[in-house]
Amino acid sequence: MLYRRPRGVLKLLLVSCAFIAMALMAFWLTIRVRAFNPQPDPPAFGLVSVNPGQTLRLNVVNRLTPPTDPDRLGRSTRHAMLAFDMYRADVPPGPCATAHRFADRQSCEVTLAPGEAASFDLTSAAEIGLTQVLPAVQDDDRNQSPALVYTLEVRENGKTILLLPAVQRSNTYGG
Repeated sequence: MLYRRPRGVLKLLLVSCAFIAMALMAFWLTIRVRAFNPQPDPPAFGLVSVNPGQTLRLNVVNRLTPPTDPDRLGRSTRHAMLAFDMYRADVPPGPCATAHRFADRQSCEVTLAPGEAASFDLTSAAEIGLTQVLPAVQDDDRNQSPALVYTLEVRENGKTILLLPAVQRSNTYGG
């Protein structure tokens, strides 16, 4: 006499195997998925107050070493836009926080070969008074080890009174 399994047990076994296979597949796929930042944020500065007669100088340098082969120079060249976004107070300053509105943007574009540097100056006019400025940079440098390094100087009477390095982009991607 042959032993026969009940049909209900066979169905339960098949459904269980299918469920386990789907769970393993879903788990395997979640292990392979990793988050990444395809375009890291550019270096950044905070809002800076500029008094009449002071000058802001935004500096950038391409820190790559010049290639020995001149044909490879194009791969090391970087493009950047240096800008100053100016904001004016909507109300006279008081003991509370003052709201500012965008007033103007001055910018310039530079192309830097390895070892080259550029500066962009903004002088605050006496008739305008205190100005809030947001230095901004945009570049095509999307490597994990950025070639462009930015600094901001506050100058008065031809002397640097403050030097700020930019908050640099992260070298690692989240994951």
